[in-house]
Amino acid sequence: MTAKSDLEKFRDALYTCSACSCGFCREDCPMFRTAMKDSAHSRGLTTIIAAFLDGKVKPSQGLAKNLSLCSTCRWCVDRCPINVDYATRPPNLLIDTPKMVELLRAELLESGFTPPKVKGLLLSLRRVYNPWNCPPNQRMNWAKGLPIDSQPKTGSSRIFVCCAYSYDDRAREAVKAAATVFQKTGLSFIPLGDEQWCCGDMSKRLGENGLSEFLAEHNTELLQNGKTKNLVSLSPHCYHTVKNDPQYVSAHVKVEHYTQTMARAVDAGKLRPSKRIERRVTFHDPCYLGRYNNIYDEPRKVLESIHGLKLVEMPRNRKLSFCCGGGSGRILTEEPSHFERPSDERVKEALETGADTIATACPLCLIQLTSAIKSLDVEKQIVAKDIAELISEAL
Repeated sequence: MTAKSDLEKFRDALYTCSACSCGFCREDCPMFRTAMKDSAHSRGLTTIIAAFLDGKVKPSQGLAKNLSLCSTCRWCVDRCPINVDYATRPPNLLIDTPKMVELLRAELLESGFTPPKVKGLLLSLRRVYNPWNCPPNQRMNWAKGLPIDSQPKTGSSRIFVCCAYSYDDRAREAVKAAATVFQKTGLSFIPLGDEQWCCGDMSKRLGENGLSEFLAEHNTELLQNGKTKNLVSLSPHCYHTVKNDPQYVSAHVKVEHYTQTMARAVDAGKLRPSKRIERRVTFHDPCYLGRYNNIYDEPRKVLESIHGLKLVEMPRNRKLSFCCGGGSGRILTEEPSHFERPSDERVKEALETGADTIATACPLCLIQLTSAIKSLDVEKQIVAKDIAELISEAL
């Protein structure tokens, strides 16, 4: 079955959208606010997709470039009044723009149309099994100096460390903090090691299903050889991919995000931050943790366990959280914009709460928000931190 035939199943949803003129999906679409053109938001994209199915729009490099704007943040799906009113409708009648974009990307990729930066990202995944184009044997470099066994072991619980946490300098600080927290609270922290490959999230969202399945097959074999039953993912993107995408069905593992693990440790009295930290913190809900998987309370519970920390909410929080703009590979493929980046807008929103810290639980969000703080020159006013870093400071 081709991507186009799967896309055909959404015809009724596409026509339903075209018959509605509400435009709610345009309101806070991060990519529309970045590109400032109607072809970037959900209604514009669904119009293009319908025209493609009708043969009025042909496969082209320009079409592929336009689709690369979408971060698949799912804001449009949850904001659409049609979806809200008919939440129990079958999946093919749901106006699921991120899924349709993913399918059209797959169709265009098959036809040979891929933006240059996306092509480079996919090439890195094929060559070195990570989108950062770093040598596979450097995946565990972040663990140097820490009392961690970097070699895979047979065990029931393992840690899935995202490529961003493994290779990005800023994100590496967060995974070090997570390792420290797990060890100090008696929680198992055994990474899969250098043999782990990318989970396949970016390749899947960008339409390269074959590559995504190839990466997942390797990781599944690694999990099975280690007799892994429980998996803790540090990244919401890896968590979503392993938990929900079909290529990991045969892995037969129970997966949870690290904030869920920490929240249970708080409830059980195992995680008890002892130091008082005077911070005014606002939490940025990652799209793939919140909107995709409804994990909202656990990160806040972990933050609220820190003495002295005051948690304040941004106006756009939980299901209405504003995307950082880094999903769907955009953290590595984003083109310069003449308009404000989503992460810049998000940092400004955080500043309006009076917060001195914007916390998150996603490496992509952490990298994007840190970059935005620097570009806005507000480093003396606010800092971006992973929840694991804040907990580590408080132990």
